[in-house]
Amino acid sequence: MSASFGVFRDGAAMEKGVDDLKDLKARCSSILVGNTRRVFNYALVHALELEGMLDIAEAVALGALKREESRGSHSRRDFRDRNDERFLVHTMAYLRDGRTEIEYKPVTLGKFPVKERTY
Repeated sequence: MSASFGVFRDGAAMEKGVDDLKDLKARCSSILVGNTRRVFNYALVHALELEGMLDIAEAVALGALKREESRGSHSRRDFRDRNDERFLVHTMAYLRDGRTEIEYKPVTLGKFPVKERTY
């Protein structure tokens, strides 16, 4: 995640990162938990946590890859400008039939106008 999805990103590195995550998820599906105890089975807990972390990592990765703009801590070298027309939205990730799907939900604007932060 650090190598492909750090603050400064580009599409090619993120695509490689998504492929790496898919490989890890495939490997994770065949993990053998040798401990069969029903109480305090930390091996099982760690395996389940790893599966959850990989699902979350894939959601973050796909959301970042599809967001073709720079905004806040998401700074793409291949899309340097902010794009409110396309991406003033919430990124929603859903796990459906074992696949992560990305959708968008409109942002409800408050009393303050939307503007780019400059420091």
